[in-house]
Amino acid sequence: MRSFLLAAVAALLAAPALAVAPAMKLYQDDFALVAFERLTTNRSFQNAPLSELTTSGASSAPALEALATWDFTPAAARANGYFSFGQVVPASSAWTCYLPDTIGCGFGSPNVSLLAVGDGRNDQGQASRSVAAYEFDSANGRVLGRALVFDEGLSSEIRLCLPPGPGQPDFPVAVFPHVEGGTQRRYMQALDEWSSDVFDCIPAATQGAPCHSAGGTNANLDANPPTTEGRQRFRVVKAGTVTLPSGHVLDALLIESFTSYSGRLGCPGLVVLNLRQWRLTWAVPEYGPILSLTSTPDTATLAGFATAEGASLGVGLLPPISIQATGATTSSVTVSWDPGTLVSSIADGWIVHWGPASGTAGAPPFSSHPIPVGTTSYTINGLAPGQTVYVSVTSRRAYLDPKSSVSTVYESIGLPQRIGADLDGDGDLDTAYPPEVAATALQAGGCVKGDVAPAEGDGRVSLSDYLTGRAKLTGRAEITARDTTCGDAAPGTVICAPVGSASHWCASGNGAFTLSDLLVIRRLATGAFANSCATCQVFGGALSGEELRMPGDIAPRGNADGALNIGDVVVALRMTVALETPTAEELLRADVAPTRVGAGGVTEAVGNGSVTIGDVVTMLRASVQLENLRWPRRLVRAHVDDSVDFVGFKLTVGAWPTWAVAEPAGVSQVPCDDSTVDVVGDQWVALCDTSPATVQAPTDLFDFAYRSPAIVPASSLVVVPGVTATTVSRPGTFDDFEPSVTLSNFEP
Repeated sequence: MRSFLLAAVAALLAAPALAVAPAMKLYQDDFALVAFERLTTNRSFQNAPLSELTTSGASSAPALEALATWDFTPAAARANGYFSFGQVVPASSAWTCYLPDTIGCGFGSPNVSLLAVGDGRNDQGQASRSVAAYEFDSANGRVLGRALVFDEGLSSEIRLCLPPGPGQPDFPVAVFPHVEGGTQRRYMQALDEWSSDVFDCIPAATQGAPCHSAGGTNANLDANPPTTEGRQRFRVVKAGTVTLPSGHVLDALLIESFTSYSGRLGCPGLVVLNLRQWRLTWAVPEYGPILSLTSTPDTATLAGFATAEGASLGVGLLPPISIQATGATTSSVTVSWDPGTLVSSIADGWIVHWGPASGTAGAPPFSSHPIPVGTTSYTINGLAPGQTVYVSVTSRRAYLDPKSSVSTVYESIGLPQRIGADLDGDGDLDTAYPPEVAATALQAGGCVKGDVAPAEGDGRVSLSDYLTGRAKLTGRAEITARDTTCGDAAPGTVICAPVGSASHWCASGNGAFTLSDLLVIRRLATGAFANSCATCQVFGGALSGEELRMPGDIAPRGNADGALNIGDVVVALRMTVALETPTAEELLRADVAPTRVGAGGVTEAVGNGSVTIGDVVTMLRASVQLENLRWPRRLVRAHVDDSVDFVGFKLTVGAWPTWAVAEPAGVSQVPCDDSTVDVVGDQWVALCDTSPATVQAPTDLFDFAYRSPAIVPASSLVVVPGVTATTVSRPGTFDDFEPSVTLSNFEP
């Protein structure tokens, strides 16, 4: 009986297809089970210390609950794990030996039409199947557990029977206490609580009688004060952001449950088990429970929950993490995608979807045949010159059920349905799955910048373009007229796409094919950027060559003075009441709200795409020194000219330390984490080399932390979390950074 409630709680809470609205409300009508809708896949572990599962190192359940974000990526590399699978299936004998329900366990209850089945391993490492039955009490906003069997058909089988009837306690696994005005939809949200009825020595549990055979041990579930409460209680702790072992970043609700029963042999009878077990479950909007941690069976307090006897960490089926347009001809586009960690281990293929408009408004009308899981790129042919298509990718798997031998082809969530995370609190998803990219075929006579091989080009930039270009520049092959157009990839600008998409190199060119072009081609060929744009368009629109100065600086109109004062506030107020119409430049400058707290307590302007009274209030507070308002620090890439010298210091971004280069020569060194210092018009905060070694020369491509949006709107840029810096002694004089670029430095 020791494992009884481990099984009961795990299956009853985790199996249904929960879904949460973007406002982090869990709606009752989103909770309904749908047969064969989704294959849930978990990376599962037994006896895992909590401290080893997240990047925070939180070693107890209270420490986990105190966090606002949870990053489970360390679990991807954890040994001794296995994959477990879950499905929703029709209530029939094909899926369980408890139908027909000859013993009245609850599987055959009148309101049970679907079953949640899971296949994984038990404590002994055996293949194990669990089956759960639920009743949806829509009138009262509840989902009731009616039956559960764990280790079905094995000698270790445990069965929980809760059929409806007089005197039977209710076991609600979800309660929706709120009613939304207008729609009358019921929902739960953070801080809601509920519990089951108190079990008064109810004969509900059996162990060791596989498939309702004779024998086994029957137990009555009861309270045994002060040791056990005789019930299971739930609490919706909070909303936050979770990063899966696969790398997907999602909004989630954290739900805590505590199971507290005693098992008796008869009533009254000998207590043979006191079970006190905690469980933390993360449920994702529009998807359902995706992560769960279960304590050992005798954990009296939440503070004592330091080891997960069972950890189930969701990894799919999920769409890829990102997608990029990587090539184009006048009649085709090519896309490639990043599947994320572990996704390729559970999927057996991909399906590409596309259409003339974004799939967020309606399902894409065109789809590919299944693509092998080892292939992560696809070419869409038959397009007209200049035609744009919107492309997304889903994962798929043909899953063979081990009991019924039924093979079902499952596909991951697809547009227009989407899951993700609102990282900046503006109401929009900053990470979104499936991701979507707009890919455009070349205009007639056009070419992808950097595409010099073969002679007529192939619509993409690869290593062959670098090698061919190198041969041309060293005199081993002729530079053609096409090379001076299509190979002219520098100078240029890198435009950062939204989170989940890669940056794009937009070439402006200088009318010649030179070494600088070859360096850019090498970067494109090695995947430093998503693709080479034939025409530069900043995502979301921008001010061409105009550097945005102080946030909110819009007055005097047409000649902003570089400061935020009451004149700017008055102009912004007139814009909100339609007495003034903002130009594109003024919109980008005045759109400062909502805000967030950045490093050093500085208020960072986030914006929402319009000028509202919120912007006016924020500007007013900043103009009277109640807030120190700055643009958010972003990560942008740029190519640095040979003539620029830099001073250096060490910067760590995420997990990779690099040598960094600071401001142009003659400007004092400033740490990246100093959010209060203006440097060269608040633009050059820090430049950081993307190569794995120290800076070779200023001709290298650098990443720089960019505090001002400049020509790129803040909403279009990738926020870099966890940017920290440590100032060290300068690596030498400016001479250390003199250009020393030769072709031999850039051998593949």
